[in-house]
Amino acid sequence: MIVQSMRCQQKWLVCGLMYAHRIIKNVCVVGIVVLMWEVIQVILSYVRAVLLILMAQVKNDIMHKVFRAVNVKATILQRIIAARAWFKETGLPWLVLSMVVLILDQLSKQWIVHNLAVGESIELVPFFSLSYTHNYGAAFGMLSHEGGWQRWFFIVLALSVTLFVMVWLARLSRQERITALGLSLLLGGAMGNLIDRIVYGFVIDFCHFHIGDWSWYIFNLADVAICFGAMLLLFGGREN
Repeated sequence: MIVQSMRCQQKWLVCGLMYAHRIIKNVCVVGIVVLMWEVIQVILSYVRAVLLILMAQVKNDIMHKVFRAVNVKATILQRIIAARAWFKETGLPWLVLSMVVLILDQLSKQWIVHNLAVGESIELVPFFSLSYTHNYGAAFGMLSHEGGWQRWFFIVLALSVTLFVMVWLARLSRQERITALGLSLLLGGAMGNLIDRIVYGFVIDFCHFHIGDWSWYIFNLADVAICFGAMLLLFGGREN
C-alpha cells in the first residue's frame, strides 16, 4: 500500500511538472509573440514617420513648382495684358485696313489673270476699261522699260517701306487717325505690289482711264491705295 501510494504521488508530481512546463512554454510563446508585435509596431511607426516626412517633402516640392508655374503664368498674362493695352494705344490696329487692301488687291489681280489674256481690254464705260498688262516698273509704269534691275530695286524698296511704316505705326498715338489711315493704305498697297514682284517678277495692272485719244497710265488697286495713303500723310502732317 505504501509503495502504491508513493507511485501515485510520483505520477501526480510528474503530471504537475509536465502541466507546469506546458504553461510556462505557452507563456513564453505568448510573451515572445507580444514582444515581436511591439517591435513590429515600433518599426511600422518609424516607417510611417519616414513616409510622412518624404510625402511632406514631395508635397512641398510639388506645391513650390505649382506656385512657381502660377507665378510665371501670371507674369506672362500681365505682359500680354500690358502689350495689348500698348497695342491699342498705337496705330498698329490700322494694320487690319492694310490686310483688307492687300486681300482686295490680290483678289482683283487673280480675277484679271484668270479671265483676261495679256494685252486684252474690256471697255466697261466710255472712259474706263479693264486692260491686262505686266508692269516691270513702278506705279503708273515708271521705269518699266529698264533692263530688269528695277525688279530687285523695287523689292528692296518695298521691304524697306513696309518695315518703316510698321515702326511708324507703332510709334503713333491713338489720336493720330489721319496719319495712321494714310500709313495703313500705303502699307497695304506696297505689300500688294511686293507680292507680285516676288512671285511673278512684275506687277499686274488692269485699271485704264482714257478719253478719246488721251490715255492715262494703267494701274491697279494697290497703286490707288498708295496714292491716297501719300495724300493722307501730307494732310495728316499739316494737321499735326
